Amino acid sequence: MPWTISVFPSAMKNFPPAVREKAIEIANALLDEGYVEERAIPIAIAQAKRWAEGNDDKEASGNLHVVPHPEGWAIHKENAEHEMTVFPNLEDARNEAIGVARNEGVDVVLYSEDGHMQDHVSLLDEVRAKVKQTETDEEGVQLMANQTNSGFWDRVAGKWHQWKGDVRTKWGRLTDDDLEQIAGHREKLAGKIQERYGMAKDDVNRQLDEWEQSFEAERN
Repeated sequence: MPWTISVFPSAMKNFPPAVREKAIEIANALLDEGYVEERAIPIAIAQAKRWAEGNDDKEASGNLHVVPHPEGWAIHKENAEHEMTVFPNLEDARNEAIGVARNEGVDVVLYSEDGHMQDHVSLLDEVRAKVKQTETDEEGVQLMANQTNSGFWDRVAGKWHQWKGDVRTKWGRLTDDDLEQIAGHREKLAGKIQERYGMAKDDVNRQLDEWEQSFEAERN
């Protein structure tokens, strides 16, 4: 039966929580490899101590561990000797740990009642998910805008020889070769404006939207 943060060899009793967890991890790995307990325990303790010595220069602001406690659930900070706080229920402990972790830029590791690791809340994953969602939302907005604008740009492409003069008047740095390559396509026009004027993509799109709206307003 593997050891847990609740059930572990007495020789690990007085260790700081992070060191004890590392010793338990190593000891369980040794048992899986076929070591007997009498050999696994001292080896695990020695390796955990060396691991702790290698982390002495790190600030005590590592990941937060939400673990079972006789009075409910405790939050352990890696490399700290004592619990930060004890809560009567898991949900309160989890929410507090995640709030602290967000402020400190660390992760949260959650354990089950029997002491086994149950979940790892990575703030990096959370940030990535938010960035991905933002990108998806922006792509959706741009797609809707493109669909809305497609009628106008279809007309421009269809009579590009008539529109080239207006485009040249608005963006005078565009060359004849540029205009031939653009051929009435908004995306190509935006790219050439970026290239000739060194503008940001958002600024280019804003100018194109305003330019298009000015012609739509004249039509209406």
